[in-house]
Amino acid sequence: MDEMPLGLEAALARNEKARAYFDALPVQEQRQMMARARSCQSRRELRAFVQGLAGPAGRA
Repeated sequence: MDEMPLGLEAALARNEKARAYFDALPVQEQRQMMARARSCQSRRELRAFVQGLAGPAGRA
């Protein structure tokens, strides 16, 4: 699999629900999520993206 962006790795490490969701995805979808994370222009945007992976409860 492709190498995970460091910012995504760090953000997932801080959000267990998002990490569990990401890990359960098929490899192709994980690659799509990594590509989306690479396109984030700021830490804030990346954090919001990862919180979105956790679902509505992850936004609280």
